[in-house]
Amino acid sequence: MRELKRIEVKDLIFVNMPLKDRINTKLTLLDTDWMTYTLETSFHVKTQGKLKIRFEYYGVQKSDLYVTQEKNGICHEYTYSFPSEIFEKYLSKFMYRHLKQWKSEEVFYGGDIAVEFYNEVIELTGKQKSCS
Repeated sequence: MRELKRIEVKDLIFVNMPLKDRINTKLTLLDTDWMTYTLETSFHVKTQGKLKIRFEYYGVQKSDLYVTQEKNGICHEYTYSFPSEIFEKYLSKFMYRHLKQWKSEEVFYGGDIAVEFYNEVIELTGKQKSCS
């Protein structure tokens, strides 16, 4: 069975071009009849190819991580379920830093938080459900 590995910062690939020179993140907080919070990003990793990731939180005990991996022209999809307390921990960290940045001239950067979040879920869930 294929499995995703934790990401080492030194293995991330960046290009000196807009939108490719850092980890970009997209946070969506959707509160309609029910809550759905998502954090999306992607990484280019030397050893794992391109990883498109989406964390989803629904306000219940479990949250999900969806990963699409593109490597050597082959695409694999993975789904990992993990305790929602982990999503809440990283959403709080992400938002705290974002709000703090409003009083600064620096641009907000949450890429390191997204990598840390990803690594915690991957390490916790190990060889959970994987499908191609």
